[in-house]
Amino acid sequence: MQLNHTAQHSTSTLPDQAHLTTVTLYIKNLSLTTPQLGWFTIKTQMIASTLAPGANWTVISSSTGSGGVYAQSGDVITSVSSLGNLAWFVLRGHAFIDSGVTCYRYLCFQFNAAGDVRITYSPRLGFVAGSPSTTQVPSATDGQLIYGGGTDASPTFAALLPTGGAWIQALISEVDDFFEVFTYNVGGSALTSLFYLEPIPPVYTISGNLIDGDPVVIYARAGVDCSLRSTIGQEAKAAFGTLGYGLPLQTLWARLAAGWRAVADSSDVAQQQIPAGLVTQPSPYISVPTYRAETMLYGRRTALSGTTISGDVGNVNTVGAKGEGTYLRWSGTLFATPTLVAAVDLGCGCGAGTVIGAGHLFLPWTDTALSM
Repeated sequence: MQLNHTAQHSTSTLPDQAHLTTVTLYIKNLSLTTPQLGWFTIKTQMIASTLAPGANWTVISSSTGSGGVYAQSGDVITSVSSLGNLAWFVLRGHAFIDSGVTCYRYLCFQFNAAGDVRITYSPRLGFVAGSPSTTQVPSATDGQLIYGGGTDASPTFAALLPTGGAWIQALISEVDDFFEVFTYNVGGSALTSLFYLEPIPPVYTISGNLIDGDPVVIYARAGVDCSLRSTIGQEAKAAFGTLGYGLPLQTLWARLAAGWRAVADSSDVAQQQIPAGLVTQPSPYISVPTYRAETMLYGRRTALSGTTISGDVGNVNTVGAKGEGTYLRWSGTLFATPTLVAAVDLGCGCGAGTVIGAGHLFLPWTDTALSM
C-alpha cells in the first residue's frame, strides 16, 4: 500500500458559516479491502500535519493487541498488521482554551480480530486511568461510549467499516477537531457507513469561559440509512453529545437529534421540507443546478425531560439546544449515491465550494472526483 496515492492534503473550501478556506487532510478513493486498512489509514491521516511543527491529532498511547506491544506513551501502530486482536490507540485532538486553561478532547479506539471497533470519548480529562495493557484500553473518568459496547475490561465490538468491496473517503480538518469518514460500495451505492465529529461554534463569556464546555457532537453508524434524516434526525439513532457540561448534577450524555425543516400541508399535516424536499427556485442568473442547503440544529426536545433513551448517561431531566453544526448541512435534494456538487445555495446569497451530496447530507469536500 502506498499512502501517498490515496491519502492527500490540500486546501479546501468548507461549507461552514463563514465559508472559510481551511487546511485539510484527506483520504481519497482508497479501495477498502479490510476494516484494518481503513482504520490504519484514518489514524495515519489524523496524525499527519501540513502545519509542522504544529500537530494535528496526536497518538497518546497504544497497543498492538494480544501477544503484542503496549506503549504507555506513543504510537506502536506502525502498519496495518499492527492492528491485531484487541489492539487499541488513543488520539488527542487540537488544543482549545476554556477559562484560560488549555484543554483537549480524546478518542479511544479498540478493535477485535475482524476489525470491528469500540469507540469511547473523553471531552477533557483523557484516557489516563484504569488498568491499560496490551489488551485493555485505559479509562477516562469523564469517558463516554460512542460505538460498540461492554466495558473497558470486557469490551464488545461492532462493525463500522466494511470488510471489502468498498471505497473509503475522509476529510480531516487541521484547524479544529472536525472530521468525516464515509464508505460506499464499489459500483456506487448509498453510504454504507458514516463517522463524524462535528464542532458547534464555541461561544465564550467576556471572561473567556466556554458557555458550552464540550461544543461537539459525534456520530458513528453503519448501514444504508447512515446519511438519512431517519437516523441523524431521529432521537434514538442520532449523534451523541453533552448537555450541561461542567454542571455535575445536570450533565447529560445523550443522543442529540439534528433538527429538520417541515411545513404544514393543506390538511395541516406536517410534511418534510428539508432535507430532500426543496430545491432552489429557478433564476435567469444561474446556469447550473443549484441545490438548497440548511444548517443542522442539534438538541434534545423539552418533551424528553425525564425520558431515558438508550445511551443516555447522566441527568435525563436535562434538555436543550446544543447548537448548529459548523460544517455538515442538510440537502434539499436526496442523493442516492455520493455525488460531487459544485453549486450550493446556502440561503445567504452565496455559494459554497465543491461538496458531496450523500443521502440527505452535504459533506465538505474538494474537487476530486469520487471513484465508483
